[in-house]
Amino acid sequence: MKDAIYSINYSGERRADCNIQVDVLDASKQNKLDKIVEDNRAKYKNAKPKDVKIGGVAAKVMDYSFAKDVKSRVYFTIKDDKLYRITMNWFKGEEKDYLPIFEKSIKSFKFQ
Repeated sequence: MKDAIYSINYSGERRADCNIQVDVLDASKQNKLDKIVEDNRAKYKNAKPKDVKIGGVAAKVMDYSFAKDVKSRVYFTIKDDKLYRITMNWFKGEEKDYLPIFEKSIKSFKFQ
């Protein structure tokens, strides 16, 4: 991610289409979560954002898909002038194996 302050990608060993990516971007100039999400919706097939919390902080989540057998979910949240974008991708055929683990990972997310 070229504009990221920090970016890390956690990939499975077996499938390249099953991963979690965390990007941290500067939000000091634009820190309105609703505006950021609305400005980015087109990149996620105009998915409808839903309100959630990550690490106790207000967040937005959108489900989408770019490939036939791959489902995706993106979370946006802001903490201390940093935008956190967390993207999950999983193989549709193994959703029962991947999605619960990915959702558990999101629930364990902590800000440092």
